[in-house]
Amino acid sequence: MRDKPYCNAPWIGLAYEGTMGCKPCCEYQGTLEKSATLGVFSGRYTDYIKSDYLKDFKKMMYNDEMSPGCRQCIDHESTKDSPSRRQKYKKYEINEHGDNKIVRLDYRAGNKCNLMCRMCHPQSSSMREEEEIKHGSRSIFRVENTDDAYDIDLSNCDTLSILGGEPSIDLGVRKWIDHIKDLDMHVVITTNATNTSKKWFDTLRQLKNLEIWLSIDATGDVNDFQRKGSDWNEIKPNIIKYRDEFTKICKGKVSIQLTASSINFTTLDMWWEEMMSLDVPIFISSVFFPEEYSLQSIPDKYKEEQVTWLKKWIQRNDSGDMLTSQELNAITDYDEWKKQWKPIRQLIEARKAITTLENNPYKPEYNHKFKREVKKMDRWRNENISDLDYRFEEIMNAL
Repeated sequence: MRDKPYCNAPWIGLAYEGTMGCKPCCEYQGTLEKSATLGVFSGRYTDYIKSDYLKDFKKMMYNDEMSPGCRQCIDHESTKDSPSRRQKYKKYEINEHGDNKIVRLDYRAGNKCNLMCRMCHPQSSSMREEEEIKHGSRSIFRVENTDDAYDIDLSNCDTLSILGGEPSIDLGVRKWIDHIKDLDMHVVITTNATNTSKKWFDTLRQLKNLEIWLSIDATGDVNDFQRKGSDWNEIKPNIIKYRDEFTKICKGKVSIQLTASSINFTTLDMWWEEMMSLDVPIFISSVFFPEEYSLQSIPDKYKEEQVTWLKKWIQRNDSGDMLTSQELNAITDYDEWKKQWKPIRQLIEARKAITTLENNPYKPEYNHKFKREVKKMDRWRNENISDLDYRFEEIMNAL
């Protein structure tokens, strides 16, 4: 048994999943079975905070062997990419045997979404759910009467993440923003950038301390294949609209959250330069679940090819006369600072991409899952991943 809990999330975190229940953290990969001890609590928030489920979750944090549902953080930490959610929670003090107020809330009104991303789960996309049902799967379990989200005590909350589905098309999200707009907290909105309507932008402008994460994984054909329903010819100008409209309002906190997967990082050389041309900061994370879409499902030789390509890109773009951190920090004009920071930032992003590729070694068992899942999705969608790039034909046909 541990002396201190493995993670503080059950005490000060909450992932409110709307009609799909509650759990301590959005990274936790539990099942949706009703009353599952270590899955997702399939009930109302007001029942969750008094539940045996939450008590059992806290006890689990003292076990030497962690639940498989915590693998997202365990795998994340093994790659040393960046701090995991568990590590971020460690900075907060908790009362292990008493009451604690929520410090971090991940709010999801539901799974309403207008895209069918390959690596997405039906819990996060209504269109993926419809696709699964069409081909014989059961619909996901839903909780009724979820208006108790408005009873959550946010008096100590410093970060609120609003997730989807796609928040910009969910009326429940707009109601929630109206509820929290006057609270003093950092609000992070994740959007797929398909919606730039005046109504949605006006909703966002109500938030005092806003950060916008644009969930974009590639450009061109790779974007359109991986995120079915997304059209890069529409998404690209939308990214520019978000950048131009909110960069100053959000004090620079508009960024592309790029998730490295078996599809987009195998083809990184097809889209990287166009992504760089958008002049939006990029933060790279890795897919760990589902395993078939993690980088570990792709043979290392394809990742090594991309590492070589990125190193050549760095050589072409490193002028050697960039400002030092001290010189950069001395610039008071924002536009000039941004101009000088851009090439430095892009080299940092390229090096992070290299680290991501190098820190995800090949696992043959994941590759088998990848082939099986891709064949299934290709059949369902009348697509062929080999049409996207010759490398996938090699991967799919390899023994």
